Amino acid sequence: MWRCSHCGAEVEDDFEVCWSCSTARSGASYEEFHATVPGASAPAPIAPSEVEQIAVLQAIEDGIGAIARHRVLLLAGVLLVASRLADSFFATPGTPAVEGANPIALLLTLLRWQFVTGRSMHLVVDALADGFVVAFLYSAACGRASPVEAASRAVSRLPSLVGAEAIVLAIFVAPFVALLAVGSLAPPYAALVWCIFALQIYLPVRLIFWREVIVVEAAGLARASRRSWHLVRRNWWRLAFLAVVTWWGGMRLKRLPAYLSVPAGALLGLAADAVMASAYLQRVGLLPRRRRTLTQLVAARAASRSGVLDSL
Repeated sequence: MWRCSHCGAEVEDDFEVCWSCSTARSGASYEEFHATVPGASAPAPIAPSEVEQIAVLQAIEDGIGAIARHRVLLLAGVLLVASRLADSFFATPGTPAVEGANPIALLLTLLRWQFVTGRSMHLVVDALADGFVVAFLYSAACGRASPVEAASRAVSRLPSLVGAEAIVLAIFVAPFVALLAVGSLAPPYAALVWCIFALQIYLPVRLIFWREVIVVEAAGLARASRRSWHLVRRNWWRLAFLAVVTWWGGMRLKRLPAYLSVPAGALLGLAADAVMASAYLQRVGLLPRRRRTLTQLVAARAASRSGVLDSL
């Protein structure tokens, strides 16, 4: 890896030009660098231009279509389902009931080594699956779909991916653990609970491109969080819609028997990863936007209605 002297982005050694600002490794501008290439003529910029708004329907279409086209993604889904089924078959019994209203005792039961080991395994498997899907779709968008390269990229970024998964999990779990710990000392505060709930919705959506930035741009957790925060700007509601649809689908699947809900939930998670990776690639300009955004569709429908009324 080398660091761009202009914007500070980390770029792989295979690239001679920064993929973020098109500055050459030597520090020369894109035009100066290209002028030194023999036989070069007025090229298009290397760094794709980012789009402001994501077309949600296209992201869903591209993500699901990628799984249907590439058998290696289906194989990854089969392996993910197998790991989920094995985990459900060999899982330890659930958390025993705690007598009385002692939240500390309940918290201690959650810290058993079986529970910690199971959650750690889940984090690693989920991180590997997410990283592989993102890396493969990125390489496919660049015209070199390679499972080996995607697996290598995912494994190399595994520590950061696991850290991102753990932080997102902590955003959901830590506030309620804190409320349990102080629940016996103070009366419940409804306003505080609602504020926590709002943050648990807002923050994960702002960090929803964490994994994509970690894998594609080889960023650490701090830079990936800032980059995701920037990419989600002007698209929060669209990405929240995708997240809510996935969450709602997962909740509906939990009503099925375990032998159906476990594999269906794993495949739903794989599809959600592909859809979100497609949304990221569209946002950064690596996938051309073909469909209109929801805002454009609503504006076009309103314009057509006003045109009909004017004609009357």
